[in-house]
Amino acid sequence: MPIRVLMKEIEKAVELSSWEKETLQNTGNIRWQSNMHFTSVDYVRAGFLIKKKRTWTITPEGEEALKLGPEKLRDIAWKRYKRGIVLKNMLIQRNRFPIQTRRMTLLKRH
Repeated sequence: MPIRVLMKEIEKAVELSSWEKETLQNTGNIRWQSNMHFTSVDYVRAGFLIKKKRTWTITPEGEEALKLGPEKLRDIAWKRYKRGIVLKNMLIQRNRFPIQTRRMTLLKRH
């Protein structure tokens, strides 16, 4: 669904507080929309959502995860997001250290 359509549908379906509807001074964005964009990264990394060319699509796994309820869905998405960061950092470290070790070994030989 195009993001603009999604935002309008959410505004119709969800009763938002005046605080959530406020415009943020530093960006000019509406608070709830800004928060939604920011937290959507967790759901993308968890494999529940695909964002491509301003269109958001829920995955089959995301459809199944919706049945768990909002708190459980959020918790799973956050844990998967954090696990992805840890794995990425581990891969970066693994790829960096062998290269440095080989360079150091080559330098010692010459």
